[in-house]
Amino acid sequence: MSHEGTGPKTGRGLNVRIKLEHLIEIYRNIPQAQLGIFPGATHFIAQAEHELYNSMAERFLTRPFTRPTSKQALEELLKQ
Repeated sequence: MSHEGTGPKTGRGLNVRIKLEHLIEIYRNIPQAQLGIFPGATHFIAQAEHELYNSMAERFLTRPFTRPTSKQALEELLKQ
């Protein structure tokens, strides 16, 4: 996996990549933004990983927005 960024290849075979740091910066600067990252995914994620994609989409559409604090996010990760 490249550490330069994330993103699929375009139809012309070019790598379109956005650095992870830039994605996070954009996320942090848009009020009420939500960010989902699917490592290695292509534009066909909805077909290839439909259960995961659908659960994320349902969560996005049905749950009210709350941005967890860093402590809450860490505690949630440690539960897994």
